Amino acid sequence: MANSRNVYQQKTTVSIPKQELLNNVVYNHNLNKKDLKIILLLLTEIDGWSEPENGKKEDPMNFKHISCKKIAKTLQMDTKDVNKSLSKLIDENILEEGISRSASGVRFTF
Repeated sequence: MANSRNVYQQKTTVSIPKQELLNNVVYNHNLNKKDLKIILLLLTEIDGWSEPENGKKEDPMNFKHISCKKIAKTLQMDTKDVNKSLSKLIDENILEEGISRSASGVRFTF
């Protein structure tokens, strides 16, 4: 069962915390159509993580490597546009970069 406070994807479903999605994505007027397409694709690929309410800061280490070339091919976009959007999503605090046990990558902040 997914923690309702975090983005969590499985094979056939995606669980997204409603208020965080609204605040971080829907109400964010800095995002364009390309950014939104990439967010929708990433929601099916990567998980999120938010600090637990109990104050413990154990990180589940769920950063996942993503390929800009693969995203560009899937969405029929230019690789430069994908890189630009990913940088913007990190700057907007929608994605965060980090290192898990096996690889560096990104995850949602919600």
